[in-house]
Amino acid sequence: MTASPPRYVGVARPSDLEHALLLGPDDLSFAWCRADQRVFAAAVGAIAEDVGEVQWLGAPPPRALPGPWFGGWSFDETRAWDGFDLERWVLPEVVAFGPPGEVWIAAFAREGTPPEALHARLDRVCDCVPASFVNGAVREPSDRGAWERLVDEALTSIASGRLDKLVLAREVVVHGRRGFDVRTVLLHLLAMHGSAWVFLVRGRHGDAFVGASPETLCVVTEGRLETEALAGTSRDDAVASLTSTKERHEHALVVDGIRASLRPYVRNFEAAALPALKSQGRLRHLHTPVSADLLARVEPTLAARALHPTPAVAGSPARTAVDWLAEREDFVRGWYAGAVGVRGAASLHLAVAIRSALVHGRTARVFVGAGVVPGSLAEREWEETELKASVMLRALGVAEGD
Repeated sequence: MTASPPRYVGVARPSDLEHALLLGPDDLSFAWCRADQRVFAAAVGAIAEDVGEVQWLGAPPPRALPGPWFGGWSFDETRAWDGFDLERWVLPEVVAFGPPGEVWIAAFAREGTPPEALHARLDRVCDCVPASFVNGAVREPSDRGAWERLVDEALTSIASGRLDKLVLAREVVVHGRRGFDVRTVLLHLLAMHGSAWVFLVRGRHGDAFVGASPETLCVVTEGRLETEALAGTSRDDAVASLTSTKERHEHALVVDGIRASLRPYVRNFEAAALPALKSQGRLRHLHTPVSADLLARVEPTLAARALHPTPAVAGSPARTAVDWLAEREDFVRGWYAGAVGVRGAASLHLAVAIRSALVHGRTARVFVGAGVVPGSLAEREWEETELKASVMLRALGVAEGD
């Protein structure tokens, strides 16, 4: 006999918070925001880690609440960071949501908790003003030679026929004069990248994984799955490079990989015939929207896991690429290039956790990657990673050119 899903209760009311990300007084545990879609949600605490049904005590909020479960999973299902589970979904204690000037707050608890206890939690909510943006952060020198050797290894493996593509990653280590204020980082990511999914996931030991992802892993609503292929990157003044055979081939591998991954779980697969350009700040990407209907009784997370990791963050074939990377990259990816987002009882919205950093006190580790296919040049892939790193470096307060 199948056990019934756990049940929770919640209360919601309007708030005078200036911005959802200013939710305090406790440290933020999760955040999920996108400026151009007016989606803003931030959470503190965690009252449960098992997904179930929520019943509102009193009137439900008049605006949609993202989630209310926040979480995701790591890039490699066998390797996690200290304090981060391989997969984790959390029902927060308190969530602030809605655009500035229209913020609501909600509190959750297990079924049977009286409304008075939930309202008492909301009574504690207050604005937590972030620290000044100026942190005097500086980056450590990066080992370019090691990167070039890794690209050469990747090209050799591809030439052998074992792989069609590899997405190599590296980390850029940054030190601040004082501890980084993640609210400040998130607010600046929102200001700089209005079309990106700005996120935060707090580990069990206090480290914060933050980023601004331009790439959706998938959205599932009422049985309809939407996703996208995003591969190929250039500066806004060099978009002509995206018409090259190398960039088009790399992008086509991503589309084909999505089609193959979803085939057992969907019907009515649709993808645009040709990629378009998608902008994120100063960057341009090749982009193809994809949609399909889930087959009956297919859980949204099952289809999402089938998509992960995409050829855009691992390579092709994906499993072979993940094993290759685990043997040769000199750091653990953890949740970088994994999945992060929100889910409900029958809905799911996940972004690919790229353009991101792991923040621990005064130190931040910025993660960036680049796709290697036949014809790739180590110098150009290095330049691509530097371009991608600029997103997080600016948000962390590293001066341009440092």
